[in-house]
Amino acid sequence: MFSSKEADKKVGSTNTTSKVITPGTVVARLLDLKLEVPPYDSNAYNLILHLETSPIGEGFQGMPVDKDMPELGNYEGQVGRVQSQQYSYSDYTSKEGKTTSKEDMIFRWIWNFAKEIGASDKLIANDVNGDSISEYVENAKEYLIDKDRWIHFSIGGSEYENKAGYTQHRLFLLKPEKGKISYQLYVEGNKPTKLIQFDENLHIKKKKPTESVDSFSGRDASNDLDLD
Repeated sequence: MFSSKEADKKVGSTNTTSKVITPGTVVARLLDLKLEVPPYDSNAYNLILHLETSPIGEGFQGMPVDKDMPELGNYEGQVGRVQSQQYSYSDYTSKEGKTTSKEDMIFRWIWNFAKEIGASDKLIANDVNGDSISEYVENAKEYLIDKDRWIHFSIGGSEYENKAGYTQHRLFLLKPEKGKISYQLYVEGNKPTKLIQFDENLHIKKKKPTESVDSFSGRDASNDLDLD
């Protein structure tokens, strides 16, 4: 028997919207914030934002919330892992000999982000601190994550070829420029005037012909999208 009511189940949805975030400007909420040591440099850190965009709408089925617990359903928006900046954090020494630690850089980023999204007062009121930057991130994210807080993000991407031969993107927030920033709190009816405008020609780093996923992070695309 052939039934039009069952067509989508049998044939599959015609919605071709990506399940994952791609470079560009999105409105999303923060699901998690993690500090990771990249496999190519044990002395560096990456600060990773796990994001979900606003719901896509009818016909869209997002990634599973937890692939091991199907009863939790699927995300209503696109999801992705986005680095807080294009490159990893490493200690930096200026020409004058002044050294800024990677931990101080990460702390500064988190604090500026907290102020922009309206979370800094809670961090102060609750005396959020940590003996290490990893401990601070774990303690602070409780106040940075809010399922009802939506944020504009401008996201760039570095192309790479995954193990299946497809071109994908390692996502990162754009570098602040000329008074513009890569994130701004979403307020209904207000334009994000402080947000960097995404430009594909400027903000996507094209892959080299021989570049593969192992060349920059050692992660497979399937792992990049695992938000557990």
